[in-house]
Amino acid sequence: MVIEYMEGYCMYANTRWLFVDYVLIYVHVKDDQHWVLVVFDIKNRCLNVYNSMWSKRDGDKTTGLYIRPLAVMLPICLHLMDFYNRREDIDRSKGWFRGKKDSEKLDVFTVTNLPQQLDNDCGLFVAKYAEFFIHGAIDLLPNPLDVKFFRNKLAVDLYVHAKKKEINGYESESEFPGRIGRSGQK
Repeated sequence: MVIEYMEGYCMYANTRWLFVDYVLIYVHVKDDQHWVLVVFDIKNRCLNVYNSMWSKRDGDKTTGLYIRPLAVMLPICLHLMDFYNRREDIDRSKGWFRGKKDSEKLDVFTVTNLPQQLDNDCGLFVAKYAEFFIHGAIDLLPNPLDVKFFRNKLAVDLYVHAKKKEINGYESESEFPGRIGRSGQK
């Protein structure tokens, strides 16, 4: 099923991983009721962890228990789907690929110097980390983060978007391609 996601099936808003350089993954750290953002950097063959509580942990051990399985599973799935042979833009003889098998575990890095939460605001922090990362502005993320302002802004943005849809009478089109079925069925 994981490979179906990577190939662009199973989700309404999904792009095949063959066409992207980064995949944003939200990870729930169940032991702490906490969310972190993991960015899979495909071209640099690594996972970057954006954690709004990393500075309060002893080496971020708990989060590591949740990220490590991704570091093992993702390259195996990519290998099974012959991913890197299908990506002509990636030179596997250089950088983080040098001397590694396609199915070998990914390197994991914790991104530092990020705004850290003071309360139970990890969901908002993950959303802001993702937003600023997507726009190539992670270094411009305000530190400290004005949680009240961004909560209010998010509420207003969602409300305005819903009102525009209501007033203009449109629904978002489904881009859902269906699942890969057995015997060629979708």
